[in-house]
Amino acid sequence: MRYALPIILFLALATLIVTAPRIGPWRARRQAHALARDLVQTEGFTASPDIEHEIAAEHAPPFHYGTAHNFEDDLIGTVRDMPVSTGSYTCHYNGETRRYGVALVSLDHDVERVEVRDGPAFATAWVIDAPPQHRIRTGTPAFDERFETYTPDRTDDRMVLAPDAPALLTGVAEPFSMRAEGRRLLLWRSPGWSSPEALEEDVTTAVAVLA
Repeated sequence: MRYALPIILFLALATLIVTAPRIGPWRARRQAHALARDLVQTEGFTASPDIEHEIAAEHAPPFHYGTAHNFEDDLIGTVRDMPVSTGSYTCHYNGETRRYGVALVSLDHDVERVEVRDGPAFATAWVIDAPPQHRIRTGTPAFDERFETYTPDRTDDRMVLAPDAPALLTGVAEPFSMRAEGRRLLLWRSPGWSSPEALEEDVTTAVAVLA
């Protein structure tokens, strides 16, 4: 019996070591499924594969690395009367499953190409990210230290975003990255949004900051 306790402790520690790396991805997947359920039940979203077809060919973040690319919980609905397709995107890299919430907004007018990243995109010695050309600074230190803003179609530093964009983007509860061109606006966030309210706040903020 004197060996029973050390054996039990050893087995418990071994179990923790094996299962710990899976806890984060499991929680992220559960959160993504809960968001999809709530969007259907409370916001009237319906199942749709549109977002996968729309962005399957993209190679820009967050789709620029990994294998086994997959979309789950593909839905379509409206946020403040704007058509929105949303879902959960996953890929495998270095033995891990990485998850992003994505939302594709159909705008009612054309916008100039702009990309705002909440920090650098995922990169390693084997994953090379080539950011868009022409990074600009807004002059707001709190924003410029956290976010990267690119206007690839410009050669000057004139602000493409609305004047209050830095305040709006730093003020959301769940910061996100976005890329806009023409009538298409894509948002992404790792590992995703926690609630329909958080998704709505980010979508409306992203639309508001487009000048």
